Amino acid sequence: MALAWGYRANGQTYDLQVYGSESGLASSEVADICQDPLGYVWVATSSGVSRFDGKKFKTYGFRDGLAENNCISIMCDRSGRIWVGHPLRGISVIEKDSIWTVNQEDGLANNEVQDLFQDREGKIWAATFGGVSTFDGTKWNSKTVADGLASNNTRAISQDAEGNILVGTYGSGMNIIRNDRIDHLHMGNGLVNNYVTGIFQKKDQVLIGTLGGMSIWTNGRFLKTSTSGNLTNNQINDLSVNRVGDIWLATYNGVNRLRKGKLLRISEENGMPSNEVLSVMNDKEGNTWLGTRKGLVRVKNLAFSHYFSTEDLDIVPSCIFIDKKGRVWAGNEAGGVLRFDGHSFVRAFNDPDINERQISSIAEDGFGNLWFGTMDFAGLFQWNGQNLYIYSDEFGLADNNITCLATDHEGNLIIGTPNGLSLFDGSGFQRIPLSEEFGTDNITSLKWLSDKKVWLARQTDMYTCSTALRLKHRLNSTPIHR
Repeated sequence: MALAWGYRANGQTYDLQVYGSESGLASSEVADICQDPLGYVWVATSSGVSRFDGKKFKTYGFRDGLAENNCISIMCDRSGRIWVGHPLRGISVIEKDSIWTVNQEDGLANNEVQDLFQDREGKIWAATFGGVSTFDGTKWNSKTVADGLASNNTRAISQDAEGNILVGTYGSGMNIIRNDRIDHLHMGNGLVNNYVTGIFQKKDQVLIGTLGGMSIWTNGRFLKTSTSGNLTNNQINDLSVNRVGDIWLATYNGVNRLRKGKLLRISEENGMPSNEVLSVMNDKEGNTWLGTRKGLVRVKNLAFSHYFSTEDLDIVPSCIFIDKKGRVWAGNEAGGVLRFDGHSFVRAFNDPDINERQISSIAEDGFGNLWFGTMDFAGLFQWNGQNLYIYSDEFGLADNNITCLATDHEGNLIIGTPNGLSLFDGSGFQRIPLSEEFGTDNITSLKWLSDKKVWLARQTDMYTCSTALRLKHRLNSTPIHR
């Protein structure tokens, strides 16, 4: 687990880069995203199309030749042409430095273009609310309910492993076009919902996103269905699969990532600009791009999770410790000890004696006790799994200000302070004298080595000592400062 820290009034936040109109994007309302063969990311928005080169956006609009500014679908074909679907005026095609348009007068089934797709033979398919249209490079042809479609309100297009064209409709399920034959999939034969919003081919499986969840079609049958019982929202707007096989679902309540049966939800609580996610695209570099009502989001790295302060809990971490049971603990300079509960950091103890103290260090001795050192002269806390105990210099500690903790090869606790070293052997504390050559009693850091030696860091440099803690030799290393 990788942890990063920051200070913001919300919970766990991921590495998300958010782009809006202030970043140069044509509009913060992002309907669709694609990537061209050169690696540029193209974004369809409500106010035009923007191309992102990794640093800045270049925008195309009605004045540049688009049929209209409102763009609801986008597709990059293999030759580098950018196909843009509009809600009222058909299709705009950006080809190098020119733009040309297509509408019903050119043979398009309808001017409301919901999705665009290029099949393996190079044909362009357009899902419209008047049927589905194809372009073979010279002319447009269309299929409608008169040709066997379940509905003319087509919403999504893809192609399965056998080369069949899959056309999702808005209200009548999905069509499978096999040459001149059209078969229908719907709720009657296992589809989770008849409002199909996205289709994605994943090896031998077809993932079908709907307004009622996701269905998986394989080998002529529905394999399983994901609905609101195991998704954070069953109204799926779009879906995509990244290069490692993760399934990303854009929903009305954030984005869901499915990985090996485990669900991760990213929403406004995690740094998203909006919970209404309209589109998702995974690029060739491994980034995931999300289109929302309030901006474009690039998911940079989910390996790092950020845990920020909240209104109820200030988080100012001084140290992180993982015990023998795998539990994650954090010392808090703002007061008390924090424990990770699997989702966020919470107070480990409901005890004002420790919650009001600044924690400097954490260790676990050979008896399974956890120890928490304080930096505000409050001594040393011990937790045996049930009760908290506090120790001070009256019990034999070298000082009440604890700078560092470690355990030796026998499980004894070694305590570093500004006034020297102490050791706890399970029965009591004892002072450990240092050689005069060490030059100071102010110990700033401890690290036990596998060869029964200990690193001792002071304000100026670092030493190693044997198990008897008598000075062995000075190391030629970069000085360590607390």
